[in-house]
Amino acid sequence: MNASDQPRPGVRAQRKAETARQVHLATLDLVEAQGLERVTVAQIAARAGISERTFFRYFDSKESATLIGHDTLLDMLLEFPIPAGTPAQIYAALLRVSREQFDVAVRPHEFTRVSRIILEEPRLLRAIAQREMELMARLGTALTQQYGVDAVDGMLVAELLASGWRVAWISVAREVAAGRDFEPRQVFDRVSSRLAALASAQLPD
Repeated sequence: MNASDQPRPGVRAQRKAETARQVHLATLDLVEAQGLERVTVAQIAARAGISERTFFRYFDSKESATLIGHDTLLDMLLEFPIPAGTPAQIYAALLRVSREQFDVAVRPHEFTRVSRIILEEPRLLRAIAQREMELMARLGTALTQQYGVDAVDGMLVAELLASGWRVAWISVAREVAAGRDFEPRQVFDRVSSRLAALASAQLPD
């Protein structure tokens, strides 16, 4: 295969995302049927038609395979070629990445399944918190070490992204619980706008 035959980055990313989604769906099927405690990585890999080694190229645990959006978001933010600019401009660029990923990750039918599993499996709430801590730490460090962003600014950018993602996720869960139709991107935009308004508040004299 010569260079012109190699898949373009966008195609490779799509293939990777589709494989991750198939693993995610296999995980949901098994967890719904057996409970999280009884499900093994070997079972998930077999159901998804991949090896256990391949599973760990995509996820580090069965918990993270259940919560696909969080891990994928972290990967995309860390791999995104951040443009030079002010912390606010960098935040805006990464917010667009988060918005696109949220639109893909929150598919109404699958999200309903994940929401139900989270209610039944409290340990997943701890996994969500752990993923957010990892996001904030790794992204903040990358912004400082690779792009020269001030350490405090880097932490704030990471915190804002993690907070916005979490609140948007919870907001969608409420829409699902209430039986209302929703568009993931609209929910994300509403949360981001409110977060921006709060962040721009001036300190009192």
